[in-house]
Amino acid sequence: MKNHMIDYKSAFGLPDSLVKHALPNATAYGHDPKVAPLYYCYVFYNPLTEKEFSEFIETCGFNLTNPLISFYRGCNGLRVNQRLSIYGSLLHRGLQPISLDYGNFNERPMGLPESSTVIGGLTLSYDTNGYLVSHEDGTVTCSSSFLKYDVINKWENIEALIKEEIAKSIN
Repeated sequence: MKNHMIDYKSAFGLPDSLVKHALPNATAYGHDPKVAPLYYCYVFYNPLTEKEFSEFIETCGFNLTNPLISFYRGCNGLRVNQRLSIYGSLLHRGLQPISLDYGNFNERPMGLPESSTVIGGLTLSYDTNGYLVSHEDGTVTCSSSFLKYDVINKWENIEALIKEEIAKSIN
């Protein structure tokens, strides 16, 4: 199976008015220099090469479901505003997502089943971050606590999560 760049704008429902910017190892939309000179509302990290992808799958040590594998074939993580971050691999040079290792080794919620994988973070309020967790059945949940795994939200899959968060960011 070959990895490929996807049309992020149509895949995730970004407004047609957003201009695409090619960055080193990423595609970005929604440049907002009022926030910071190089700030973009939506950043999608380019997919890994076939060799990098194979190495990522072999060495990551996490349970990657079919929906996650499909996602990572087209995108090595993403960031939506400062609210949503989907982690990825650090095998690329240049701009990189937060590593999947971070949530699975450094800040894995206590009580999280071993078969589940922390795939990202979600800002819940000014001072509270949630942990996004992928499960064996492909569903994604959000836990608000590092001290115990508690489900505060659930999505059918990673794509549903991303589409919902992008829709919230637009409104």
